[in-house]
Amino acid sequence: MNLNRRIIYIYDALCGWCYGFSEVIVTLEKTFQDILTFQVLNGGMIMGDRVKPISETRWYIESAYPIVEAKTGVQFGEAYLNGILKSGQILSDSLPPALAFNALKGQTKLTQIGLASSIQRLLYIEGKNLNEPDSYRSLSEECGISFELFLSKFKSEETLKETQIEFQQVKSLGVNGFPTVLFDSGNRIYPITSGYSTVEILSNRIHHLVENINKQ
Repeated sequence: MNLNRRIIYIYDALCGWCYGFSEVIVTLEKTFQDILTFQVLNGGMIMGDRVKPISETRWYIESAYPIVEAKTGVQFGEAYLNGILKSGQILSDSLPPALAFNALKGQTKLTQIGLASSIQRLLYIEGKNLNEPDSYRSLSEECGISFELFLSKFKSEETLKETQIEFQQVKSLGVNGFPTVLFDSGNRIYPITSGYSTVEILSNRIHHLVENINKQ
């Protein structure tokens, strides 16, 4: 494996299209894990004055999620649709799940891709409030990490600083839509996709890039 070559997956836990893209990126990692490393960056889609009760965007989500299901094949769980979305009380905030991701990252056998997917399942399948640290209790246990250790890292200044730097990194890459996939050759960053695409299309793009770079 050339460790200088990597796939950068930029996602946000609150992004429905990223949830729809989960199986695609998981499959890509399985396909290319022997020759490429995979990194996840949290996008910070809903921050600052955009943090509002989900009721304020419920109309959009209710119109969009059937489209995501039809195009990607994923299903949004009843616990999310009839719980979180219907109640409309939970704040949409990208920071807490990003903190949770960075608190668990590197502490588990799950890859970063697998961890991102698992966090989205907590929301969209299990209907968990991702703002609440206790929502990650089962995931931390699945990762083999004590909940107490997770909680200390989730609340730490170090994790907050790391996450804020990550959000700035995403901005510096010029990314403002999710999901986004980039290919870092070590010398140059190539766009793979901005928005949903299929395994077949993206696999072909990555194969083509790897072959061309190998010829250089």
